[in-house]
Amino acid sequence: PDEDGSADLKYVTQVARDCGKYMDDYTLVVTKSTVPVGTSIKVKNAIQEELAKRNVNIEFDVASNPEFLKEGAAIDDFLKPDRIVVGIESARAEELLSNLYKPFTLNGHPIIFMDIVSAEMTKYAANSMLATKISFINDIANLCEIVGADINYVRKGIGSDGRIGNKFIYPGIGLLTKTQNIGVKILGNIIYSYSRQSGKEVVARSKYQVLGVNLNLSDYTVKMDIKQIAES
Repeated sequence: PDEDGSADLKYVTQVARDCGKYMDDYTLVVTKSTVPVGTSIKVKNAIQEELAKRNVNIEFDVASNPEFLKEGAAIDDFLKPDRIVVGIESARAEELLSNLYKPFTLNGHPIIFMDIVSAEMTKYAANSMLATKISFINDIANLCEIVGADINYVRKGIGSDGRIGNKFIYPGIGLLTKTQNIGVKILGNIIYSYSRQSGKEVVARSKYQVLGVNLNLSDYTVKMDIKQIAES
């Protein structure tokens, strides 16, 4: 992303234009890259513009199929996915992607169909949720040092709760993966941009609350205000 968290979509747009230039029959264009919410509309418009230049009318569909791969386990995650998220807008696209993923679904890996915007949003929500857990447990570890608690006992105590789980709650240096870092930045830009467009005071420029955790837009790191907790 750029400094302000906005994504550079010039290469995505160029590929879409190339599809419009060379397609000669029905084509399903699937976005796998992590792209901002609404990118599918830009892809669709770019393809349609190229078809208009050629003065041809060829049917096509756009779909979103975001990846959920962990660093160091990408191949295993691809072959044995927790879930397959697919955003579509036509029955034809759904049928094609159902057939494509049939070997996976036969083995019990679920495929979840939804609208394209929801699929795009799911990717950012997942990245940011994981980033929030990493940041949260690190700040709880810092608070434990202040009050004299043992973070390992606290971690076990909350991790045994099925609603929380024991993954991503190990305190450490707190570095996000590249994908999580990008995801948090772009999500911050999406929320800020959409709140300005809607005219609603949903988000403050400096920081905003997500499930009690602050996303500070100045450096796009997920934080919890320990000072506020200590004073409350």
